[in-house]
Amino acid sequence: MSEADAAREERKAELRRRMRSMRKSLPPDAVAASASAAADLLDPLPFVAAARRVGLYAPVRAEIPTTVVDRRLRARGVELYYPRVDAREARLIFHRVDDPGAMRPGQFEVPEPDPLAPFADLGEIDVVLVPGMAFDASGARLGYGLGMYDRVLQVRGPGVLVGFCYDFQLVTEVPAASEDRPVAWVVTDHRVVEASSIPAQVAGVSRARGGD
Repeated sequence: MSEADAAREERKAELRRRMRSMRKSLPPDAVAASASAAADLLDPLPFVAAARRVGLYAPVRAEIPTTVVDRRLRARGVELYYPRVDAREARLIFHRVDDPGAMRPGQFEVPEPDPLAPFADLGEIDVVLVPGMAFDASGARLGYGLGMYDRVLQVRGPGVLVGFCYDFQLVTEVPAASEDRPVAWVVTDHRVVEASSIPAQVAGVSRARGGD
């Protein structure tokens, strides 16, 4: 590993530690309010309103919940898909979930769908909400370091990748590497960011860029 690579990995580790601590400090009522606020901002986005298939994630490690999003999309008749870890190939497979309560903890204690449930190639899913430790206005994402999402998204991506997180997880810069797959949008509990390679402050909640 080069000196530059080592420095980047240390920056990633520090950012993960900071974000993990901040997420864990949130009280339950703040978590619920943030989940609802983020869902309110996600709902009217044109590509979400038009979606027929959406990929979600089961929140763990104090991630912002997707429960409200699941309920609203399901009520509109949208097919919802959740990832399952294929340990043999170290990749994610997205299965249709008709009852989120039926998912069971998998390899990393993350609730997973039934492996026998219908699955979809990511190219067949219109929108995928992607969890992460941090995002920036260029769309760069910091994951947990296992590369699960990066590997599957590099092969064949869905229509739109959306980072879904608390507003403090939108930072000035994520120390991303070439193999880290960026997202096209970031939706937080306070704003919607359309990823840009040149971050710039834009007033308003509906379309903002940058910020820490």
